[in-house]
Amino acid sequence: SGTGNAMILNGDHAYALVSGTDGTVISTGDYNTFGLSGTQTVTVSGNHTRIGNHGEGMTIDLAGDNNWMDMSGSQHVITVSGDHGEVIDTGSDNTVILSGDYGKAFMWGTDGTVISTGIGNSLELRGSQTVTVTGADSGVVNGGTGIEVTFDATGAWMSMTGSGNTT
Repeated sequence: SGTGNAMILNGDHAYALVSGTDGTVISTGDYNTFGLSGTQTVTVSGNHTRIGNHGEGMTIDLAGDNNWMDMSGSQHVITVSGDHGEVIDTGSDNTVILSGDYGKAFMWGTDGTVISTGIGNSLELRGSQTVTVTGADSGVVNGGTGIEVTFDATGAWMSMTGSGNTT
């Protein structure tokens, strides 16, 4: 806890709970797990990392492969640049960018934004979201209300339920 602290997880199988404000977390090891609260800037280059993000206004880059994050709260900007990454968002006003391939975003909160540029990504939408898909062979399951989905990709598909959605 505190303000402006930095934590670096170099080894594998490390575990940390990080709270406070304006902190920096860097994780280079594999199979690390951490819980976040407060406001942090996080970079994960290791693989198979698990994150519980329950803060506000986090900036997180999941650059390694097979990383997973569950998040609540709001004002987060999450980039999944590694392959096979997964984000579960139950918060509000969050942005998720899937630039890696074969990623998944489960957007179950409200007023979120998803930008999917990687190949073969999968999105599950509930609540209210704005979505742009430009990566080929990506799919969207849209079960929300008033969700706007923009496709500019080959081989993309969508299944839609709910009401007031726009494609």
